[in-house]
Amino acid sequence: MGGEICQLLRGVKVVGDRPIRLTLLNRGRQYWAEAESHPPGLFSFNQCDLKVDRTDSKAVRSALAQRFPTRCVDVVIDCSAYRRKSIQNILECLCVRSQYIYISSDSIYEVCTPRHSQSPTQEFESIRPANAQVRRSLAAMDKYGHKKKQCEELLQHMCTTMGVLPSCTFLRLADVIGPRDNTDRLWHYVIWLRYCTTMGFNPFNSGNSARVGGDDDVKTTTQQLLSFTFSKDVALLVLSLVTKIDVRLGFTAYNVACTEMVTHSQLIDEILQSMEKSEKIAKQEDGMEVEKVVLDEQSEQSEQSEQSEQSEQSEQSEQSEQSEQSEQSEQSVAASTSLPLLSYYPSTTRGPIAVEKVWDSIGWKPTPFSQCIQASVVFLEHSMRNRWNVQDCTDVLRSVANDLGVVRRRDRRTFRTIFSEWYGKNCIQKNPWK
Repeated sequence: MGGEICQLLRGVKVVGDRPIRLTLLNRGRQYWAEAESHPPGLFSFNQCDLKVDRTDSKAVRSALAQRFPTRCVDVVIDCSAYRRKSIQNILECLCVRSQYIYISSDSIYEVCTPRHSQSPTQEFESIRPANAQVRRSLAAMDKYGHKKKQCEELLQHMCTTMGVLPSCTFLRLADVIGPRDNTDRLWHYVIWLRYCTTMGFNPFNSGNSARVGGDDDVKTTTQQLLSFTFSKDVALLVLSLVTKIDVRLGFTAYNVACTEMVTHSQLIDEILQSMEKSEKIAKQEDGMEVEKVVLDEQSEQSEQSEQSEQSEQSEQSEQSEQSEQSEQSEQSVAASTSLPLLSYYPSTTRGPIAVEKVWDSIGWKPTPFSQCIQASVVFLEHSMRNRWNVQDCTDVLRSVANDLGVVRRRDRRTFRTIFSEWYGKNCIQKNPWK
């Protein structure tokens, strides 16, 4: 049940020696229109077997009854439950024979007992305060974390007390990044940084606080560390859990994130580097469509010429490298003591999460953070050039413009022109502010 993470499993037919028959249930919403540009026969991410809104209990019961006459399934992968009622509807219709995998969030720690340690949050720190007034106060401050925690509590009760579920696993994700991510947080950064690089603006603030979404409230500090989760890593972890259903009995929870914990300045640097790589890819796609053999010959010739030029330019390069290194060191010191003018991460206040438990228990290792950012940024910019999600792109552009205080008609026209020149005239709606 859900979208992107389950969609990544559709191409998997066999795990080990076990065939898989996957049924995907979701609302059928198409966030990305890439399927329209795919040649016939290519896999589309916008698919579902049961097009049902989980808030419609009657429709869910009817769809599951028709799909599963015996009422039995081996594994449930729940990527979308936000309310306990949604889970109850599923468990009333289906008998889960092996495992219920619930995609949760690190937001649940926001409603748990406050911690005073600066170390990353571990799985056992997920207990609500004993004081009822404190519990209500924390729940009111983070409704999303409260609801997700309620879902965890229900599933844990069904597994450990009621015995309805033989096995239940929670995957607590940090801020999710990856191709087709629909939170749009990283998209805000790409739009904003493209505007900064085009206009020659410095994206960093000389102070020690960042403006969050245009608000004046300070949500981040210079040295605050951020955790990120790559969507494809979650899909691979789910596959790993499915292969271990015979030995995983009872209830368990895992934090799932990249091992690297980065500051805001490091995040901005990674995004900017990925945008440079995205530009090179775009140039190759637009104006350099040449046969691979020709490219190989040209690369060999260029390598020979480069070798001859290297000997001539060695002395000059040594001098320039020394000056560049000194400049880079000064810039890195400045970046490490500053924050971006705008900040859309993190979505929580408890800091990064520890992932050693999932390493030790399952042997799962995430994708390096730089590769996650690169894959995400390249996809976003490629989607804008190909007009895969014009509506959301327009919404993000308008949101960033408002956060930057772009309100005058002339400034808005300049803002829109920048992105039309970069990604094409039809990457956003004709009048984003209408």
